[in-house]
Amino acid sequence: MDKDKEELIRQLLLRDRLLEEMSKLLGELKEENQSLHGQLEEARKAEEVLRKPKKDSKTSSQPPSQDEKAKITKPTGWGAKPGHQGFSYQPLPHDKVRVVPATARLILQSRSATPT
Repeated sequence: MDKDKEELIRQLLLRDRLLEEMSKLLGELKEENQSLHGQLEEARKAEEVLRKPKKDSKTSSQPPSQDEKAKITKPTGWGAKPGHQGFSYQPLPHDKVRVVPATARLILQSRSATPT
């Protein structure tokens, strides 16, 4: 019986040591997990900062995609812009301008008068 008791005590002591070692390892893993979680959170914040668009205009608080001022000052492409009159633009003199009323009847008469 003494041998059985000694064996049982030895197994219990071994089990206690194993439990202590496992709890130490768990504590270390928890610390490492918290450290990695903190690093991941910092990386996410840095990525979020990099994703935000830079502001284009000094006077505007809007990013370039929503900045009306930046849209106005940017050229839209080559060629004349709407409303541009050009260098050789000369307005027609008032005596040369003639207003001609056009109605559906006049258009139909002129079409029927011309041979097809």
